[in-house]
Amino acid sequence: MSQEKAVCSRCHGTGSIPCPACGGSGKLQNLREHVEKEKRVQSCAACHGSGKKTCGVCGGSGKK
Repeated sequence: MSQEKAVCSRCHGTGSIPCPACGGSGKLQNLREHVEKEKRVQSCAACHGSGKKTCGVCGGSGKK
């Protein structure tokens, strides 16, 4: 019998999930409307621009 653990059902074995704050893009867009409309793109603070977060189910191992 194999002693390998089952693959995590949330991240499918990758150990990470798309960042919920930026949707996996790694960037956030801010629209400022003062005198004129200005669109600023900046790195997502939640994932530090990677677009990924460690899976909370497996803790990043990819296994259950």
